[in-house]
Amino acid sequence: MSIDVIQSQNLEILLEAVLHVSSPKQKSAAELFKAKYFIVPEHGTGQWLQQKIAERNSISANIHFMGLRTFQWEMYQQVLGGDAIAKAPQMLNMKWRIFLFLAKYLSQPLTAQHALLPIFQRIAQHSDFIADPVQRGIKQQQMLYWISDQTSRLFANYIIYRGQCLNGCKPPCHCRQNWLSFWGNDEALNVEKWIRQPEKEVQQSQPHVVEHAIAQAQSLEAWQRFIWKNEFAEDFAAMQQIDTDFWTALSGDDAALYINRLPKQIYLFTLLELPPSQLFFLRQLAQYISVQIFHYTPSQEYWADSVDPKWKAKYALKYPEAAVYYESRHPLLTRLGKQARDISALLSQLAGGEEGQWQDFFPDFAAQNILEKIQSDILHLREPTPASYALSEQDQSLQLHVCHSTLRQLEVLKDQLICWLNDESEGKRQAADILVLVPNLQDVEPLIRTVFAQNYLLQNHLLPSHALQGHATGHVNLPIKIAGVPLLDAVQLWQALTLRIKLLQQRFSLDQLMDWLSLLPIQVMYQLNFEYIQRISELLTLAGFKRGFDAKHLQQSLSPEDQDYRFSFRYALDRLTLAIAMPEHAIFADVLSLTEVRPSDFELISTLMKIYQDLDQRRDWLLPQALAEQQTLMQGLAILEQEIQQFSQVTGIEQVQQAIQKLKRIIEVTHAENVQLPLQYLLDEIDNSIAHQVAQTEPTGQITFAQMGQLRPLPYRLIVCLNLDTGTFPNRDNHIPFDLMELLRAELGDRSRLEDDQGAFLDALLQAKESFWMFYNGFDVNDHEVRDPSSIVQELIAHLAMIVAPVAQQPEKLVIDGIEIASQLKPLFHIHPLQPFDPKGFASEQYQRYQNQWFYVAQQITQPQQDVFNWLNQPYPQQSEDLLIINAQQWIADLSFPAKHFLNHVGIQNIAGLSALDNVEPLQLNGLQKYQVRDYLQQSCNQLSGTISADDPVVSDDIAQFDIALLQDQLPIGKMQHATWQMAVGEYQLVAERLAYYGGQITTLTQRQWHFNAQIQFRLYLPEDDQSIRWVSLSASKCRDERPLKIWLEYLLWRASSDASENLQRIALYQNVSLIIQGLTQMDAQHYLNDWLEVWTLAQQKPFILPPVLFANLFIDRPKWAFDDQDRSYIENYKKLEQRWLGQKFYQSGGFDQYQDKGCCWQADWALLLIDQDARALLNQFTEQYAARLYRPLSEFIEVVEA
Repeated sequence: MSIDVIQSQNLEILLEAVLHVSSPKQKSAAELFKAKYFIVPEHGTGQWLQQKIAERNSISANIHFMGLRTFQWEMYQQVLGGDAIAKAPQMLNMKWRIFLFLAKYLSQPLTAQHALLPIFQRIAQHSDFIADPVQRGIKQQQMLYWISDQTSRLFANYIIYRGQCLNGCKPPCHCRQNWLSFWGNDEALNVEKWIRQPEKEVQQSQPHVVEHAIAQAQSLEAWQRFIWKNEFAEDFAAMQQIDTDFWTALSGDDAALYINRLPKQIYLFTLLELPPSQLFFLRQLAQYISVQIFHYTPSQEYWADSVDPKWKAKYALKYPEAAVYYESRHPLLTRLGKQARDISALLSQLAGGEEGQWQDFFPDFAAQNILEKIQSDILHLREPTPASYALSEQDQSLQLHVCHSTLRQLEVLKDQLICWLNDESEGKRQAADILVLVPNLQDVEPLIRTVFAQNYLLQNHLLPSHALQGHATGHVNLPIKIAGVPLLDAVQLWQALTLRIKLLQQRFSLDQLMDWLSLLPIQVMYQLNFEYIQRISELLTLAGFKRGFDAKHLQQSLSPEDQDYRFSFRYALDRLTLAIAMPEHAIFADVLSLTEVRPSDFELISTLMKIYQDLDQRRDWLLPQALAEQQTLMQGLAILEQEIQQFSQVTGIEQVQQAIQKLKRIIEVTHAENVQLPLQYLLDEIDNSIAHQVAQTEPTGQITFAQMGQLRPLPYRLIVCLNLDTGTFPNRDNHIPFDLMELLRAELGDRSRLEDDQGAFLDALLQAKESFWMFYNGFDVNDHEVRDPSSIVQELIAHLAMIVAPVAQQPEKLVIDGIEIASQLKPLFHIHPLQPFDPKGFASEQYQRYQNQWFYVAQQITQPQQDVFNWLNQPYPQQSEDLLIINAQQWIADLSFPAKHFLNHVGIQNIAGLSALDNVEPLQLNGLQKYQVRDYLQQSCNQLSGTISADDPVVSDDIAQFDIALLQDQLPIGKMQHATWQMAVGEYQLVAERLAYYGGQITTLTQRQWHFNAQIQFRLYLPEDDQSIRWVSLSASKCRDERPLKIWLEYLLWRASSDASENLQRIALYQNVSLIIQGLTQMDAQHYLNDWLEVWTLAQQKPFILPPVLFANLFIDRPKWAFDDQDRSYIENYKKLEQRWLGQKFYQSGGFDQYQDKGCCWQADWALLLIDQDARALLNQFTEQYAARLYRPLSEFIEVVEA
């Protein structure tokens, strides 16, 4: 038997070799049914190979695809039997074992010499500041579990890379790389000898750096050795004994029997890693069976001794004479292909001789474009020659797309893919020919689904015919598949299930509850829909729910003295339930009922009660407990299995059940059924199993989006790499902490995450058969500042700039939109504008754009400027009516805000952004809330008291009778509740005293009809007593801005409609002032009323640019009227009004801003009406024409009496 190696740079040739050697003519029928074993580096490669074999042979049966480690244990089981393997210790649950082992030391004092002291010192630093012992214990357990997780990953790597004797030592082994042998005997590693040393200059100038690195490594080595020795050394020795028994059986007296249990041959199809331990296993196994390796290598030349050019340059500075013996040759290969180089070096030990045959199949090809030039140079290991290649302007094989954001990259990619698929100059192209690699796939997944969403509304007949010319498709739908990510249905289902358990461990705010109810599985469970959820949100808001589940839940975060639970979910539910039986504003059993509940809400309230019961039932499932009191793993899984059954009708349940069953099998195999761990850790394990599906990445038959590093090294006609940004790729932060392999000297075959990323990029570059596209964010999306691409892309660009010949009569460098590029590389660069509708994006000659919706936007932008539409130039037509009936209250509201009046009349609603749900209990009230409290108090007391006399103490008696509980839905929490009440009472008493001065009674109003003339009739509210000459009103608000106008217009209507000759007096009592209007005759009132009716009619036809907030104001910054030399009215302080109108007034932080100020042109309604208009000129125009006529009488006839 032997190890045969067949190598090529072309995977399709390796596939042909696989088909040739793995499908010989069978000698007997029995051999047809024997299993074949293909060892593949990852799941995707196995799926690709299986599909190709099935396509060629029409069947792919009885073929097993697996990893080398899995195959190794498969052989152990076939030779030694299942019982021997089942009894062997399993190390699949190292994380739990490490956690339970370390948890024993949480409550034990450790000596200064104890190996675990650094771990618990770190935990103490991050938890001792927490005063609550329960919360401190939770934090310590969480940190300990995280350390256990990271350590278990380290040990898994150590087992593969640092747990094997390769030199045949007699026990105990002292090979440098066999760390686990040292640790099993409790021997420390020689850290000081094996530490990675910095350059000699650093060692000499900064010796403390070396000393710190050694001390850190020794500390890590000590506690890792302690955990390994006490928890895993014995089990690992038992596992190694299985390996020893395996080889003993194959070489013992019954060797023939055991060898017959092995397959006759195995096939290894491509290698991404080859730890020395696995190479050692293959070499020994090759003594009994045939091992055939189909090896992918980028170059046909021997390059196992080639080195990184950057490393060589640094080495030459230190050892110039020795550096001449090292070759770097092609810089891209030796720089990015270190991983492939190490594998080639390991395989080269098997070349020829007794080990087997080494066959090379490297078909040559003539480079037709820049991409093939790179691939050919690497194949032949040619050292790059400057200016040796003439780049064609039409060469699109290698493209570099520069964008502003990931979203923009995807938009550009979609356009480019449509054009690429429609170009059949290179033969018919299919979606399955395209692979898109993303270094941060999980982060980008939502954007991919957004940009490539299937649009079933955009059909051919909805687009202009010319938009479809030259395109095979009539819409923008592209078949895509995101490989290696979980199904959205499964993710949502798991989120719905776990939040039902976790919500009460959180703040439990209104928005958290609404987000949970919005999950589709929850809607299915409780039979809800979007309209129901909206109504539930409205009901809970009406009932005052802010945060907190109930009193017990709130006590976890509140002080014992705080007993105010009015804003909790339970209290809101009590209010809603009470409203079903008692829909009035009243108290029953200390609960304030509601009046806004409808009969159609009863079923929703019942659903809310069911939700409360379900959440309450799971309240204590995640509460912290001592480990000895925790439920076992199997008990926890039984609970979760019962939970998942409640979602049996929900899509995605199969994937969640599979994750639960997978964890259950691990528990059973490792005999961990009785291990006691918090339920939270089981949830985390299942969550990781559902979320991390990268290992399951496989070709999809559509446009495949995959994580960078997956599907290596499979060939595609077009390979695209997105997000090749500095800091994103390669991801240098993606490493395991506490890793000794990073600190101590590396061994041949070690796997580096940085080298993984570099090798993945190199494979993508070499396996692209037609085109290779790179995308990166070359600009900051906010300020357009230039950003550099990934260091790997920079190296590729530098290499291209060197080998591509300069263009005659062109400068050496070009600057395009701030990006400096070599002029000869201009055809490779595609610099895209920020927005997809930018006309420049459709004018480029480098590439085509699909004429989608953005094309028509860009087309509209490029149209010649026409007359700018504005509301003032085109009066809105009026409909004539024989009799116009005007609601006086609405008429006054219209005149108080002319911008809103015009928009309402023309049927335009200026949509404002939705405000976030209020999740915080009010510690103090804002102005509107204070007004509501005062208003309710005034109305209630006025109903009780009737007439107020200055000498009558009935006001205090009324307040004493008032039940403060009726305001529990409005008053703030804590001590501010009493303070706010006292403030409202004090303010009411002051207003009541003023009311007593003016008669002690608010004027009762009644509705009347008044014919102003033959065409206009007013429906208005006037004093009930026709003979009354005084109208007194009381408001809980302050009088400011346009509010005097409301009183003035009410007075005009009253005075104009009354034939009484007496002097009618209008008195309006506000919190801060009293307004008194009198002395106007009926004729004058009708004259002023005519002016306002004219304005009201005019404001329906076009915007009336004269905001009452500025001109009806009688207080601070009020208009100061004066007469000029020609006896014309003008405003002395007009500049101040203009400054406020133009948004130049100082606005206090946290108060009104210019976007809310009705007296500012930036307010939303004014801004809509003043688009492309001169706000200053318009205000000046309307002021000159209307201000004095309308607003000067207010300052003449309204008397302001300070409170």
